[in-house]
Amino acid sequence: MYAKLRNVDEGQELRYERQLSHPPEAVWAALTDRERLRDWLGRAERLELAVGGAYEIHWENSEAVMRGTITALDSPRLLETDSESHGRLRWELEPQDGGCRLTLTVTMDAPEHLTKALAGWHLHLDLLERRLDGSAPIDWVRDDWMADWQDAHDRYVEMYGEEAANRS
Repeated sequence: MYAKLRNVDEGQELRYERQLSHPPEAVWAALTDRERLRDWLGRAERLELAVGGAYEIHWENSEAVMRGTITALDSPRLLETDSESHGRLRWELEPQDGGCRLTLTVTMDAPEHLTKALAGWHLHLDLLERRLDGSAPIDWVRDDWMADWQDAHDRYVEMYGEEAANRS
């Protein structure tokens, strides 16, 4: 459930795998529909679902913005985006046992934000899973999401050591 971390030529690779009890089509909709993205990730200002299309997400729990380009697209199995500020995100869906396996691979070169990024994507995947399971959309102003983020951050510091934490 926790991400695996490794160094690659491009920087760091964060790899998350989740077994979801939902078919790829349902997860795909949560990854590519503007309203559904807002429920667990952020506000999609641009979402041009084609290779070369623009992809812009505004996080509502911070002032962060990811502006990028869709670099690979194979509905409902693969969505890859590339952006300067958040690196390359590769979302892969594989049907399995009435649900699917979701693999998110984040490739980035920002070691100073490593444990924050690990915890952030971990939290967003938790929120995605909860939303797919029927929980209410996240309310970034009212919900106590920071405690979940802090728990994940503390766990990643334990897993990857103080060196990783000191870079964040």
